[in-house]
Amino acid sequence: MKKAISRKQLAGIVSCITRIPKRDSESVISATCEVIMRQVTKGHIVKINGFGTFETVWRRSKTGRDLKRGEAVHIPAHNIPVFRASALFKNKVKTQPYKS
Repeated sequence: MKKAISRKQLAGIVSCITRIPKRDSESVISATCEVIMRQVTKGHIVKINGFGTFETVWRRSKTGRDLKRGEAVHIPAHNIPVFRASALFKNKVKTQPYKS
């Protein structure tokens, strides 16, 4: 089973690598996430070289199915956030053996 890393755990790892206080690394991570969400919400594309791209994609309206009742349901058009990993990121994941 895959383990999820919380924001606090991520801040602890960043703190060890960068040698900045954990409180400061938590602030940087929170600010970075907030800026990315704010910019993507405005319709901008956020590219982080070597990591990936955050953007929105427009989904047109369509007809779906209510699985419990079997009825047709209208799904309105909407934007969704999308993350696309960079080639470097994909290569690192591909070449590293996964150990559970």
